[in-house]
Amino acid sequence: YDTTPTVEGTSYAGATVTLYARRADEALPTLVGTATADGSGLWSHTYSALAPDATYFITATATVPGDPPTAHSAPLTFRLRGDGDAGGYSG
Repeated sequence: YDTTPTVEGTSYAGATVTLYARRADEALPTLVGTATADGSGLWSHTYSALAPDATYFITATATVPGDPPTAHSAPLTFRLRGDGDAGGYSG
C-alpha cells in the first residue's frame, strides 16, 4: 500500500512552502519537507513513508525573500488507513 500521499496548495508565487505533520498521538509537529510555489503560486509535496493507521494534521508556512514566514496554515486533517487509502480528510 502507498504511504506517500501528495498534498497541493497555493501560496505566493516563488514562495518557499515549509510543511509540517503531526500525528494525533504526538504533541508537536515535525518538519517534513519544503516545496517551491511556481509562478502561479501552485505547489505540491509528496510525503515519504507516513505510518499507516494514523490520523495526521498537516500545516504549512510560506516564506518569500525579504519577509518572515507566514503563520501556520489551518490544518489539513486526514487518516491514512492500514490499506494505504487516505480515507476522510478535511481542511
